[in-house]
Order: sequence, then C-alpha cells, then structure tokens
Amino acid sequence: MISNLEYYRVFFAVASFRHFTRAAEYLCVSQSAVSQSIRKLETELGCRLFERSGKGLVLTAEGEELFTHIKKAMQEIHTGENSISKLAAMKTGELQIGATETSLRFYILEQIRAFKEEHPQIRITFHGTTMQDLCHQLQNEEIEVGFLISPIPEGCDFSLQHLCDIQDIPVASAEFPIDFDRTYELKDLLKYPMITTSADNTVRRHIDDWFLENGVVAASDYTVRAMGLVTPLVRSRLGIGILAEEYVRDDIESGKLIQIKTTSLPKPRSLYIGTNHQTALSEAAREFIRHFV
Repeated sequence: MISNLEYYRVFFAVASFRHFTRAAEYLCVSQSAVSQSIRKLETELGCRLFERSGKGLVLTAEGEELFTHIKKAMQEIHTGENSISKLAAMKTGELQIGATETSLRFYILEQIRAFKEEHPQIRITFHGTTMQDLCHQLQNEEIEVGFLISPIPEGCDFSLQHLCDIQDIPVASAEFPIDFDRTYELKDLLKYPMITTSADNTVRRHIDDWFLENGVVAASDYTVRAMGLVTPLVRSRLGIGILAEEYVRDDIESGKLIQIKTTSLPKPRSLYIGTNHQTALSEAAREFIRHFV
C-alpha cells in the first residue's frame, strides 16, 4: 500500500492533463509539489510512470496500466460523492422504519405524511408486526428507526424518545350482555368471556400484570396472535377486549362498542421513537425523527 494516497490524486491529474503545470493549477498546489509527489510515487512503486518526448509528457507502459485503474477508482469516488451529496440534500434515499399496526394507524401517520410531502424522493419501507420483531430488527440494524410501545422486551438497549402515552380500556359490543352502568372489580370482569392476544405478546403481559396487581390471575376464552384480531371478535359479541383507547375511539363514538367501567385501568403504555446506539443514522433518518420530537 502506498504511504500517501494523495500521490494517486496527483498522478491522476498529471496523467489526465499530460502536463505538470496544468495539473498543479487544477490541484491548486505548486508545480514543485506535483513533481515531488510523482517522484515519491515512482520510488514507492519502483518504476517510472512518465517520460518526456518531443510531443511532451507521455505515460510509460506502467503508467498507462496504473492510469487505467486509477481512472476507474476516481470515477467511483466521484459517483460516491454525488450520491452522498444527493442523500445529504435529501434528494434520494430509502428509509427503513418499523412500526406496529397500532402505532402506524393511530399515532404516526400524520407526521409520516408531512415528511413525505417535504421529501417526496425518499422511499419509506415499513417493517415489523410485533414488538419482538421490531426490537430484533432494530438490534440487528435492519431498520434505522422503530416506533416502540412499552413494555419493551428485556435486553433491549435503545435510545428512546417519548412521544405519547397509550391508555388501554376494557370494551365490549353494545349488544354484549353486561351492565354498562355498573363499575366492575376485575375479579367480576373475569366472569365474562375475555378476548386477548397470546401470552408471548407484550400487550398481553401488560394486561396480565394489571390483573395481578389487583390480586387476580387473568384468563382468556379467546386467544389471537395479533391485536388487530381482537376488535372484530369484540364487535361480534364474543367477549370483552382490552384495547388502546385510540384504537377503538371510532367504534365507541359510533356506539358499536362501549367502554366497561372498572375500579382501575391498566397503567398507560408509552410510545417511543427508538434508534440503535450502535447505528450511525442517515440524514434522512435524522430529518424523519425531527418531525416527531
């Protein structure tokens, strides 16, 4: 490896102009500095790169061979610089983000729309269905930005910026046979069919903790893999679901679902925008985050 890669830049200029003075002017250095760099490069390579002839400066066979490779390298560098300039100017690029259905549908769409209106050239790819998926992808640098909802799985060490709180509430179909005027203790609520996600879901564990804090072990009559499947079962009068208030707001306002009164509610969950400490964020990702915090 040549001790100073700057020698190659000088060589490229001299080989392109076939003239030491013009190369010096292009590089904004003295002619003596150019000559010295070429001599040092020839010394390190162990061969002559230029010869003087009646037609002026010409490349030797070794010089021609080196110029072929250096020219390609300089073109690649130029292409890379142009690409970086476009990315820095937000003229192109792709942003990989992760979000659950709940955060995507009810909490972040407006900011994403605003970002795209300002930067229409930036392509956005969405990843993830569960919190476990998102944390795995963020940890493995498959996504740059993740919208994470607490409780966040143990072992995840991310940079988190709080966006908002999410309140879960128990709801049932307006036609479900329960007294909506009564305020229920959790032990009494369990006398009715419950619809929950599977035990490996972070939301399910959050709800289970709520019951345990009230001295009751939660039970489930219907178990589904994703939160999005709870709502249709609740609408079908199969049982009670505990869902994010924002998630069922339209159904409550339309009268299809009704919140069941309880002596307590689960602790609010938090929505964060998360990044990996080990990942150097792109300019697109940094600008995207600025729309939220």
